Formats: sequence, C-alpha cells, structure tokens
Amino acid sequence: MVYFIEGVPPGNDLHVIGDASGQIALAHYAYAQAKQLVAQLAGETYELDPNKVPLVVFTHPELASIGLTEQAAREIYGDTVETRIINWASNGKARVSGHDRGMTKWIIVDKHVVGCHILGHSATDLISIVVPIINMNPSIEEMQKWIYPHPTLGEIFAF
Repeated sequence: MVYFIEGVPPGNDLHVIGDASGQIALAHYAYAQAKQLVAQLAGETYELDPNKVPLVVFTHPELASIGLTEQAAREIYGDTVETRIINWASNGKARVSGHDRGMTKWIIVDKHVVGCHILGHSATDLISIVVPIINMNPSIEEMQKWIYPHPTLGEIFAF
C-alpha cells in the first residue's frame, strides 16, 4: 500500500515507500513498494503481502523467516497447524562443513507451507529457496517430488 501525505495539494501527491512508510523496514520490501508504486501510477495492480516478505537477520548464526509464525498460524487456523523441525545435525553437508548447529522449522496447514524459519549458517541465503514455496503454495505431496542435490544444505527443504 502506498501512503499519501496529508496537506500536500492535489496533483502534488507525495508517495512514501521504505522505512518512512511505517511498514516493514527492509530494503527488499522498499524495492517491492517501489515496484508497487510504479504499477499504481501506470494504472496496474501489484499486490504486496507482508506474510510473503522474507525477513533476514545477519547475526551469527544467521536467522531468516518467511510466512506465519507457529503462534500466528495457531491463532488463525487453530489445531490444524502442524510443525516440522529439521535439526541440521542430520544433514551430511552441514556436519562435514562444521555448520550442523542449525534448524529449520516448517509451519504447515492443510498440507501447505504457511511459514518457514531458519537458524543457521547461510540462513539469509537459504530462505530464498522458500520464497517460491510461500508464493506458489504447492502441497507437501507436490514438494515431495522435488529433487535436491546431495550433499547440500538445500536438502533441509526436502520433505
């Protein structure tokens, strides 16, 4: 959503994106807001869903997330929420490379992923694998047909 500043004369609207918009304060979200503004000015539609914005924290270990948290999902969907936690110690590449202190948590509703949270080495890069999953909403059955290369950290996304 693009905000207009009150007090600006008609025809001189001031469009606000990024941190000043009071929404998600991330550069990649500001870029998406800019694309939304361009589409709006061109008379087109560009939807922005805050639940589909990946969040990244450059700590050690890294943290990344997209979609609903378990708590938010339970508030919306109740007891139909399923969680799956993958301990990275079970991943061969993570163990061999010394990055086995990590985890991935999946939030699932009706056999569809509604959230994913990653703690570990390169989590801020790995979350990019989940972006299309959240946006395209495949079923777990569809995802089980996908083949991930072995041995890689990407295997933490295999169902």
